[in-house]
This record gives sequence, C-alpha cells and structure tokens, in this order.
Amino acid sequence: MVQSSTDTPTSGQVDPRRYIDRVGRLPLKLAWKLVGWLIGRGHLAEADELLDLLERQRGPSATLCEHRARLALAAGDDDGQIAWLRERANLAPSNTSKIALATALLNNGEVGEARQISEELDRLAPELQSVVGLRLKLAEVTGDLAAARSAHELLLERNPEQINPLIAIAEIDLREGKADEALALARHALDLAGEQATSSQIKRCIAIMTDTGDTDAADALQPALEDAEARAAEAQRQREQAFIAELDEAIFGSEPAGDERMATDGKGGPPRAAPKTP
Repeated sequence: MVQSSTDTPTSGQVDPRRYIDRVGRLPLKLAWKLVGWLIGRGHLAEADELLDLLERQRGPSATLCEHRARLALAAGDDDGQIAWLRERANLAPSNTSKIALATALLNNGEVGEARQISEELDRLAPELQSVVGLRLKLAEVTGDLAAARSAHELLLERNPEQINPLIAIAEIDLREGKADEALALARHALDLAGEQATSSQIKRCIAIMTDTGDTDAADALQPALEDAEARAAEAQRQREQAFIAELDEAIFGSEPAGDERMATDGKGGPPRAAPKTP
C-alpha cells in the first residue's frame, strides 16, 4: 500500500488536498501535470487517489498507464512499473512506449526482451536519437564498451556540441586505461559547456580528474559545481512556483485568497469559508 505523505506535514509544503479535492475544475492536461507533481513531491498516496479518480472519469488510457508506471517506480515497485509500461505499449504502440518499456527492463536486469525491442527499433527507425539512446543504454548495461563508444560517437556526429556524449567517451577512455585521453576530453567538454555546465556534468568531470590523479583541477571545479547546483535549485523553485500559480488560476480564479480559499469540505465541492477564530 502506498503511504500518505500528509501524515507528517513539513513546514512550507503545499497541501495536496487543496488541489485534489477540486480537481474537477482542472482541464485534463493540467490534471495529468498535477499527478506528476504529486509523485515528484512524494505524495504517492494522493497521486494514487487522483489516478483512480481520473480512471473512473476517463477510463483506461496510455497516459494513465504512463503515470501508473511512474508511481510504481517512485514506490519502489519495479515489476509494477514494467507491467504498466507493457500495458501502455499494448494500448498505444509507438517507438516512445517501446523505448520506455525496454529502458525499464534494462534497469531491472531483464536484458533479453530489451535487446529484442532495441533490435526491432534499429531495423524500423535507426535514425531516431531515442533509438540510438536505447542502443547505448543496452551497451552500457551489458558492458559492451565498443558499442557504447560507437553510439556516443554517432550522437556527436549528429551534434558535435553535445556535452554528455563527450564526457561519456572520456569515461570509456578511463575504463580502457587511456587516462590522458580521458582527461583531455573532460576538459574539452567543460570548456565547451562553459557556464551552462550542469552539476551532473561537472561531477562526472571531477570524478574523471580525480581518478586520473589531477586532484588540483578537481578541487578547482568545486565553486563551479556549487554555482550549477544553486542555478538548478532556483530554476526548480521557479518552475514549481509557476505550476502552483497555474493550478491556483485554473481552480480558484478570482476567489478570495488566504484561508477562505484554502478551506474545503474534503468532498471535491466548492471551497467553504474557513472557521472563524473565537
């Protein structure tokens, strides 16, 4: 059973009931976004409740399966995630749904079926970057460094300014004992990314520099890493703020703000006035 996250509320959290109890006022696209927000915030029981409601109202759909799979993954149910992604692929077969299923299978160590899906997509749509990405994932999981290098090089051939493939090739060089090549590629990737380097990219380059013995260069990247993490946190805060504003506008419109707007009878009806303080 998925446990409710509202049992121990954290100061500053937005109460998910504020939106779930009024979800009927939301357009469907925004309701799906609310499900994703609830899962991302760890409100798994509430997300499950909302999915049940949407299924009763709209019936089964590929989008419902996709969100059920996300919820299962967040709850640590790998088998459940795969089952829902399989159902999604059956309901609405597409390259995207097949890649999502194959990726989940690989993450769960089920290489055989994932390989079959990858080979099928290689025959049908080898030019798609997402198909190359699945081929790459398969190579990484199976330890096929040559195939992984080939996939990364193909991505770079299509877009030489991509940063992640450069870093990945540097990591492969390091695993193959080519320390100088790995270090040079990591530095080139950081130069190319400049101030737009993400915290993940910087961390990977720090690891390469540390493993090749260039600890001074690794230490020198710490301020850049802190800046990147701060930028990412601020961007996330702004996205969340914008989403909450979008929800409020869709649900409440010009209704009174503050406690009166927050109050609800818990049955999905219009907000009632908050009790007056004696």
